[in-house]
Amino acid sequence: MHSEENMDDEKTERRQSIMLEQHIGTILQITVVALLGWSLMTTQAMTSDMAVLKVKVESLTISIQQGSNDRYRGTDAAKDFAAVRQEIQFIERRVSAMEAKK
Repeated sequence: MHSEENMDDEKTERRQSIMLEQHIGTILQITVVALLGWSLMTTQAMTSDMAVLKVKVESLTISIQQGSNDRYRGTDAAKDFAAVRQEIQFIERRVSAMEAKK
């Protein structure tokens, strides 16, 4: 009889152990699903944040390009000086022509 009680106790312990393992497994599965859901939500939020940042960076790039295109450069100055020299030469020729007529 004593061995039958031991067998019953062992069976009860096994059942309890199996039930505990099942509960732990269920808790772990729920935890994994929750973590996957959180990961998905975080990834989606990060994707939308990246899209917003991309638009802002493109806007800043355009602003910087416009700002650098509006600058007065050395080549612009050279063109302006050449135009002034041409105008001076034209005026000198006119003055010379008027003096020659006198």
